[in-house]
Amino acid sequence: MSPTDRGMMLGSLLLISLCVGVAAMFDSQLDVHWELWKKTHEKTYQNEVEDVRRRELWEKNLLLITMHNLEASMGLHTYGLGMNHMGDLTPEEIRQFYATLSPPTDIQRAPSAFTGASGADVPDAVDWREKGCVTSVK
Repeated sequence: MSPTDRGMMLGSLLLISLCVGVAAMFDSQLDVHWELWKKTHEKTYQNEVEDVRRRELWEKNLLLITMHNLEASMGLHTYGLGMNHMGDLTPEEIRQFYATLSPPTDIQRAPSAFTGASGADVPDAVDWREKGCVTSVK
C-alpha cells in the first residue's frame, strides 16, 4: 500500500470516526435501540443512575464495534464484531464474570476402555489402504 493510499484511508477513517462520534452524542437517536437491546437481553437496573451508567458503557461499546467493523470492511481486520449481552459491561466486569472460571476439582474420571500393552512394538509405518481404512489417492 502506497503512502498516498494509506493517508487517504486514514483520512477517510478519521472522517467516518467523527461522523460516528457526532451521531453517538445524540442519545435520542439510540433510545429505541437501547430499549430494544435491554428487552432482548432482559436487562434491568436498580435505578436511573445505574441505567444511565450502563447506557454510556453500551454506547461506548457500540462505537467500538462500529469502528472495528468499519476497519474490517477496509481489510484491516479479518473478523467482525457484534453487540451481545455483555454490551453494558466494562472489560474488567467481563473478566471478573466470565474469565475467572476455574475447572471443578471433584471430577471423577471414568475408567478407560483402552487396554494397550505397555512397551508393545510399534511399526515404523502403517499403510491404511491395505487395512481398508482409506482409499488410494485419485
